[in-house]
Amino acid sequence: MWIEKFYFFLLNHGTNNTINIVKNKPIIRAIKDGKQVHVSPFNDNKPNVYISHDNNKTPSAIVKPEIIMNNAIEKYLIETLKIPIMNDISNIIENIIPKYKLNTINITLDEHILDITSVQNKSPLSTM
Repeated sequence: MWIEKFYFFLLNHGTNNTINIVKNKPIIRAIKDGKQVHVSPFNDNKPNVYISHDNNKTPSAIVKPEIIMNNAIEKYLIETLKIPIMNDISNIIENIIPKYKLNTINITLDEHILDITSVQNKSPLSTM
């Protein structure tokens, strides 16, 4: 895949200046809403894409799973570009809470129950 060759090029030849430039360019091949897209790693210093190892359905963009199968590329994306790993807490913060901040909440009862269950099961208080 050409994109993997590009990541290897950045890995082997990238400088701090290069890293700062690419953090805001759509260089990450990702999956968002079931579609392949290219996104920038960050938008206004906020993560724009995540690494997910469980391929859970999330409205957030995740790095295409085939790309992170290569350990060197995954390490570059995490350690150098600082792309965060999607975990239960980041999923709640990025995908569940924003739905309830809207003036008009348009969520089905089933989705609401799923959201509450997710938050309840992932909360540190759930183990008490």
